[in-house]
Amino acid sequence: MPGVYYGEDLHAMDPKGRLSLPARHRRTAVQHGGRMWAMPGFEECLVLLDDEGFNAYADRVRAIPGNAEDARRFERMLFRRTAELEPDAQGRVLLPENLRRYAGLEREVLIVGANGRLELWNPERFRLYEESHSRSMAEVAKSLVF
Repeated sequence: MPGVYYGEDLHAMDPKGRLSLPARHRRTAVQHGGRMWAMPGFEECLVLLDDEGFNAYADRVRAIPGNAEDARRFERMLFRRTAELEPDAQGRVLLPENLRRYAGLEREVLIVGANGRLELWNPERFRLYEESHSRSMAEVAKSLVF
């Protein structure tokens, strides 16, 4: 079972693409395997999963019937862009350049806890996303049959 990630933090990424994750997220990742995995998200952000979350997600993707061309294409599109992140002694992770470019990450990075994952956003892109998806939490919850 993956860890639970919560909260919102704005952190600076250094010129080499290293990002310091908040201590609470580093502790959770350590409790759930120690590493983090970065992959493209569906909303032009990056998704970070701990080891347990990544393995559970990979199992779900693996369960898609492999004889479907779209399933194979999705696996290629996702896993060829996935990177294993090992925190350094200062708790920073190096985000690969191709993933930074995909998510439009520059100096400032918005780290959003989203239950079993972290999302890394360009702050302006996140603001525009939030504005264009203006339904209330109650409305969204109703659509999910809460």
